[in-house]
Amino acid sequence: NLWHVARFALSKMPANSPPTSPQLTPNADLYMARELTETNKLVTKAIEAYRFSEAGQALYSLLWDKFADRYIEYSKSNLNPDMLALSLETILRMLHPIAPFVTEALWQELPWTDSQIMTEQWPNTALAYDSAKADKFEREIIEVLAQKAAGETEQQSKALARELALKENAVHLSEQKLASEAFVANAPEAVVAAERKRLEDAKIAVKELQDSIHLLNKPLEDKATT
Repeated sequence: NLWHVARFALSKMPANSPPTSPQLTPNADLYMARELTETNKLVTKAIEAYRFSEAGQALYSLLWDKFADRYIEYSKSNLNPDMLALSLETILRMLHPIAPFVTEALWQELPWTDSQIMTEQWPNTALAYDSAKADKFEREIIEVLAQKAAGETEQQSKALARELALKENAVHLSEQKLASEAFVANAPEAVVAAERKRLEDAKIAVKELQDSIHLLNKPLEDKATT
């Protein structure tokens, strides 16, 4: 959630140092500069025209897709504290009309301000950026995130496959037991009924696990055919 994103950013920022003019060196900074600038323009126009849903969607995309998923992911190993701070402050300012309480609470956590966010001016972000370099970073980080997701998917798929093998073995054992005329004829009726129920449950579990594995692997299969 927003608290977790902000807490990570705050933990990496220089103490008592207000974000002013960060050095935009790597392509990631140029990407974030572009997204802040262009989203600020879009949201400003949307709010002035009372298109609050449009403003909310743009801010949601900025916060989660561009800042949290892409820029912060990059920042975990390539940190520019000043750009991180400027990004968080600008996002909080723009989010305040839509989420006043949480943004005010987070604003009070910023080490370089003792004001209230409601008294702050609306941002007028105009950062210099290079679109070609920003696009290059966007393509690269999307690929990195896709590979990371694929690795997690593979691990989940292997775990499900192991569970599936156990359930298939349980089906096999129950079928063998129920195929034994001696077992069905001599075992108490309740025991036979419990074994039939165990077999039914195991078959349902096998089908659910097979469906889960198929759905989990489908994005990878689709990617392989494109």
